[in-house]
Amino acid sequence: MNLVVIHVETTGDYTGHSVAENNVLYVGAKRLCEDSGRLLSAFDTYVKPEWQGLIPLRKFRHEMFKDLTGFSYFTDEDFDGLPTVAEALMELSSFVGNATIISQYCPMKDMPVIREKCARNRLPVRHVRMIDLLDMSRILLPGKADVSLGGLALHFGIVRDKASPPCAGSYLQILWEVSKSMWALLPPGEELSEVLCGYGVLPVIEPY
Repeated sequence: MNLVVIHVETTGDYTGHSVAENNVLYVGAKRLCEDSGRLLSAFDTYVKPEWQGLIPLRKFRHEMFKDLTGFSYFTDEDFDGLPTVAEALMELSSFVGNATIISQYCPMKDMPVIREKCARNRLPVRHVRMIDLLDMSRILLPGKADVSLGGLALHFGIVRDKASPPCAGSYLQILWEVSKSMWALLPPGEELSEVLCGYGVLPVIEPY
């Protein structure tokens, strides 16, 4: 199976806003070799926020991107050079191709935002198979109480404590490491993915 681990960071992670008010700040993905567990390719980008809803405060956006990127300051010129959310999602869709995507809380967190941004930007969508790490951990690690990303990363020895990753890129790296470790728990030839797979959406890429 062709697998891609994705992470979508939004202002909802900082403000608790509704999906419609959320702005996408970062999109990242890593392609996982199912057999060897090695990294095949990667893609990530910060995104120019639309600043709808309650987000347009200039000071807040700079502070938010400081936390997100790990950089001491994010200038107006830096914002101007970022792709729009439509451009970033098109790039993500092109990178994913026909792969199955893996993420943490994907049906509850990433997919509602992707659906809303595609609709808002009038992007036609296609269905993609997806696996939620939460569902996967409940099957492969029965009885484990803490199946948050931090808890899983501690379980596999990827981190020493549950402190939040310093930036979005670090979060994606931990997400990829946990996904790789979870996939390695599958017995050879096991088709657990067929049980776990749901469907999400990404923009249509022509030709598709």
